[in-house]
Amino acid sequence: MKKLTYLFLALLIVACSSDDSSNEDAVNQLFLNIYDGLVWKLNSESPGDIGTDKLTFYSDPPSLTVFDDEFCDTIIFGVPSSITNEAGVELGEVTYTIQNEEQNNIVFSGQVVYNEDLGVDSYTVTVSCTVSSSGNTLLNEFFISNQDVQQSETYTIAPDEFPCN
Repeated sequence: MKKLTYLFLALLIVACSSDDSSNEDAVNQLFLNIYDGLVWKLNSESPGDIGTDKLTFYSDPPSLTVFDDEFCDTIIFGVPSSITNEAGVELGEVTYTIQNEEQNNIVFSGQVVYNEDLGVDSYTVTVSCTVSSSGNTLLNEFFISNQDVQQSETYTIAPDEFPCN
């Protein structure tokens, strides 16, 4: 009878033990998976203002969509995008690539290349996005190489839907 009790307890322990792989999966997820589809809104008190009102990241395909004064633009990491002026004339292209991705931080850079006939030098834009420990704030820091420009903006989670959908 004692053996039967121990066998029953052993089965009970095995049956009631939880599978911790779901917790491990959450811990091992990276920025684009954790913040996939979450809308961030520019904090009105943010000292730097590059004009992006809202932004959101997506994991599939790895991308960033920005909303700026009624205009939506999607950057797919690793895919060249055209740079055009207001008249729609193509001036060059930019390709953004992910340099580093962790749970609460992503760093990506864009190589901006203008058409040769414009006589404009190429440059690199590096962007670092870091989510606060509370998960409610996103610090967006960017650096433009040829201008030695470094700015930062603070975003908070937006309560409404992303206007580009």
